[in-house]
Order: sequence, then C-alpha cells, then structure tokens
Amino acid sequence: HQTAVEHVFVFYGPSEDTTYSTWARREVAGQANIGRPLHNTQSYLLDADLQPVPTGVAAELHLAGAGITRGYLGQAAMTAEKYIPNPFSTNGERLYRTGDPTRYRADGVIEYAGRIDHQVKIRG
Repeated sequence: HQTAVEHVFVFYGPSEDTTYSTWARREVAGQANIGRPLHNTQSYLLDADLQPVPTGVAAELHLAGAGITRGYLGQAAMTAEKYIPNPFSTNGERLYRTGDPTRYRADGVIEYAGRIDHQVKIRG
C-alpha cells in the first residue's frame, strides 16, 4: 500500500536541552528507539555510580553538550540533583540526568524504556 510519506524521523530532547538530543529514522515495523545523539550532544547510559553500562543493559540516560541548560530558575536543590559534574569531561562540563531509562542496542542505537520518575510535562 502506497503512502505519500517517504521518510519519518523522530527527534528526542527534554526541555532541559534547548536543542534536540537524538534522532532516528523510523522504519516500517521497526522497534521504537530514540536513535543516536546529534553532533552537538553526547549521551551516556550510566548506572547509579555514574559508570557506563554494557550494551543491552537499561540505565538512566545522561546528556551533555551545547544545548544543555544551566539549571532551573530559583530551584537550586533541583538543579543540583539533575545537573551533575561530567566525569568524562576535562573542562568542567555538566551532565543532565534525564530520568529516562534507556539501553544501547548492539548497533549503537539508543532504545527508550520509559521514565524513572513518572514525570508528565504539560505544555513544556
């Protein structure tokens, strides 16, 4: 059956990243995923000790890069909880803890597995 849409792309990005973070091209009957990081974003799937996890193991997605915001206005405690020092950076960059459990597939694509904190955002 023919369709007018040739390609469909999905872009993932929390509000705390002022740009999109990852992208993927949807495939017919393909598994849902959030793809790979954009060129200005670094993604890390880290355990509770901020150590990278092996392929296939679910862990919280952490983001770094040009679009990550500085924190939450007037909410120092929440900023300190969600924006943490980046252990992989030599220039003082921070990581944003997304609250999203994800896993790497063998091909390096990131699969989305839900939310850790059950947060729902309305208009934002």
